[in-house]
Amino acid sequence: MPAIAITGGIACGKSTFAARFLAALPGADVFDTDACSRRLLAEDPAVAADVRAAFGEEVLGAAGGGIDRAALRARVFTADGDPAPRRALEAILHPRIRAAWRGWLDERLQNAPEALMVVEIPLLYETGAEALFDHAIVVGCGQPTQRRRLVAGRGLTGETAGRIIASQWDLAEKIRRCDHLIWNEGSEDVLRAQAERCARYFQLLYPTPPRQSGRPRP
Repeated sequence: MPAIAITGGIACGKSTFAARFLAALPGADVFDTDACSRRLLAEDPAVAADVRAAFGEEVLGAAGGGIDRAALRARVFTADGDPAPRRALEAILHPRIRAAWRGWLDERLQNAPEALMVVEIPLLYETGAEALFDHAIVVGCGQPTQRRRLVAGRGLTGETAGRIIASQWDLAEKIRRCDHLIWNEGSEDVLRAQAERCARYFQLLYPTPPRQSGRPRP
């Protein structure tokens, strides 16, 4: 079965779409690279040591438990737009994240080859990973909506939200490269309808083979 990437800009609704998409695809499974990044920062001592070496002791969490993501964000998305801190963090995290989702894909291919495999990967094109997937779905919305969601939903300042959006690839370029576009400017019902229609497309494109009963033919 194919590997499907879900990507797009920050706060465009990738995770919400992925949840609705998977709910409409029985037997499919998803690997969330954002969740993997959070686990690495919170739980991996080697990652914490590398981040501390690159950004200083002030990014450590309380009692040395993992990384303070808010403090790290402030160091990475600077007022002058210097890309060097972001690239330093990416050099620490991206190889580990890539190894994790590639290992997950390999394991799924061996143990559940009939299942659709979905990877939610925000930096699909930025990391040159698109060639490793059979299909790419971009979830997009306008920049004002991204900014509003980051401020209202995640508690960021408008300035920080703008810096994060500016640090990412232009959404129009991702849309130009993708196979399927989900536009998330409407209600959650509209997003759900798009997810269900997209899921139906893949069900028709890759029908699940019938299970064998194991009984010998008469």
